[in-house]
Amino acid sequence: MRLLAKSAVVAATSGALLATFGTGPATAAALYSEDYSAYTTDVGYMEGKVVFYNRSVTITGTVKSHTTGCATASFQIRRGTDEWYQEDRTACGRGPGSSKGFSFTLEWDTAGTANYVHARLLNNDRNIVNSDQVFFGG
Repeated sequence: MRLLAKSAVVAATSGALLATFGTGPATAAALYSEDYSAYTTDVGYMEGKVVFYNRSVTITGTVKSHTTGCATASFQIRRGTDEWYQEDRTACGRGPGSSKGFSFTLEWDTAGTANYVHARLLNNDRNIVNSDQVFFGG
């Protein structure tokens, strides 16, 4: 028996199947993803993507302020019926530098994913001015 190098790529005799070994840790496959967005002309906007995985959810995007105050992208994430999580990202001021990119992941120790994300755009007083909803599986 001959051992292959860790980075070797092995082709099946039919040539149709390829397998790669030793390329690093396995990456979890996304179960579902969907874009979200919320806009107002006076406060600003937020937009991005929610990706659901087994045991986690990743939210990426941008929030931009159109005011001298702040615009906040606020996320309420529900897992199951009684687990709720809250994450906020804020951008302040007008002009260059008034937008903020972000990416964060919430992870769990047990199987399953989040089933709902409520993406809310908040003004400087933390009032909801617009929102979007993403449900696992659409």
